[in-house]
Amino acid sequence: MKQGLQKLPVTASGFEFIREENLLYVDKTKQILQLLEEGEYLFFSRPRRFGKSLLINTLKALFEGKKYLFEGLYIYDRWDWVEYPVIHLDFSNISYSSSIDIFKFSMKRLLQGIGRKYGIVLEDAPDYLIIFIDLIEQLHQKFGKKVVVLIDEYDKPINDILDNLDKLAENQNVLKEFYTFLKAQHQYLKFVFITGVSKYAKVSVFSGMNNMKDVSLLPAMNDLVGLTKQEIEENFSTHIDNLISKNQMTQADLFKKIKFWYNGYSWDAINYVYNPFSIVRFFDIRAFENFWFESGTPTMLVKLIIQKAKQEKLSLQPTDYEGIKVHASQFDAADANHIDIPGLLFQTGYLTITDIEATEIGSLYTLNYPNFEVRSSFSAHILQEYAQIPKGKVETEAIRMRLALQKDEPTEFLKLLRAYFALIPYQLRKNADEAYYHSLFQMMFNMLGIEMVSERSTDTGRIDGVVELSDKIFIIEFKYKRTGTLPTLIKNALQQIKDKNYATLFENSDKPIILAGIGFLEKNEDEEGKMKLEIDGEWERYGLN
Repeated sequence: MKQGLQKLPVTASGFEFIREENLLYVDKTKQILQLLEEGEYLFFSRPRRFGKSLLINTLKALFEGKKYLFEGLYIYDRWDWVEYPVIHLDFSNISYSSSIDIFKFSMKRLLQGIGRKYGIVLEDAPDYLIIFIDLIEQLHQKFGKKVVVLIDEYDKPINDILDNLDKLAENQNVLKEFYTFLKAQHQYLKFVFITGVSKYAKVSVFSGMNNMKDVSLLPAMNDLVGLTKQEIEENFSTHIDNLISKNQMTQADLFKKIKFWYNGYSWDAINYVYNPFSIVRFFDIRAFENFWFESGTPTMLVKLIIQKAKQEKLSLQPTDYEGIKVHASQFDAADANHIDIPGLLFQTGYLTITDIEATEIGSLYTLNYPNFEVRSSFSAHILQEYAQIPKGKVETEAIRMRLALQKDEPTEFLKLLRAYFALIPYQLRKNADEAYYHSLFQMMFNMLGIEMVSERSTDTGRIDGVVELSDKIFIIEFKYKRTGTLPTLIKNALQQIKDKNYATLFENSDKPIILAGIGFLEKNEDEEGKMKLEIDGEWERYGLN
């Protein structure tokens, strides 16, 4: 590592460890002060890998009165630094996927461990709830102060078993009972903060805690976790300078690319933040990669989407979830048995709010993919799960196609394109049309790491696709038929680009313009009644033909 670069918290999520080891920490304590002003019982949801655990750890150190860890931070001289007893529960460290008895026993062990930390001996009662109540009361008695309860990943015992309805119901009942008993101890509680990914479990699990305030969509909480552009510029300045020097590019060009890959998350449709996990990983390896895919596959979520698509005979394309308008109620399904897929995609970070429209019956939210990293991850997840295409295969073919485009090798690109479509099961091509193949093509470009602007409007019509590389621009027209020949489809596609004068829109660019016609022909049903798909294309340089 270049001398002078502050070490990054690549694998660390503990506030105390980050501060003591002098790792890079983005000061969020001003936002934390705003959070604490919202009330005493708060719920906050954000996608995975977004800094929720670091937030919980920071709150823990704050209430434990560890002032030395906050030196130089905004909150340092704005907090009273009174020490409170803290019960910190991380449900990712609890065994919940086997029997209900093991789930309760694991909760019991966790609570007893917290008691030992404070020098409290808890009776080995058969019910963990008795131990929970005993822990709260003894902490209050020993310190003479109210108790702080911080709960991380509250929904993990539900998220991981969505395909097992019997086990799901059992876990929901355990959690509901837990939070009902927690509320009953309100006279001993100073502050309760609960965080997780989803909100679909909130209504049923927290039904006993009607005093819980959801701050997830409050404008002031938009950047409580996540990173703003200003925070990146101020905290990663030496890393930015290093990258600019290494790649011989301007800061504006660097941020344009970082924004394309990792920005775009919003909970108010006004302010946007970057994924902190991806930003740290990017500055660590100094290369643009899909860290979202690497950080874990939400298998249950993808299975739910596929199941619903089959039931409702949807095309199962990433474009199906772009520009969706939803009511706020869709973010809060009554229970995990009735899940709204767009709402769950929003909660898990695959969709974000890009517009809010006030209506007489409540706000209407427009959801879209936040950035390239997320959209390509979703596409790859769908292909990997539905078509059973290994992740390595998807990525290898994508890299080869990208190189063929960059090297201006149409024959190689079209060969790989045909191989790509051959991987997709026939079931995905039922009721196919031109828009369907257009969306598949778009999905492929997502995985190539290339942005394709679809339906680009001109004064003469709409271009199917525009792809701008560093050294060339592609204008793409698609044609689909169940009759005729491929050469005719390709000829018609190229002719439409010329007749509509689409290329004139880019004549001021100093990059070569390539006109590309892509044809999809389905015909000749085989013995199983499946239509055979033929694909070909042709491209030519604008102004040379």
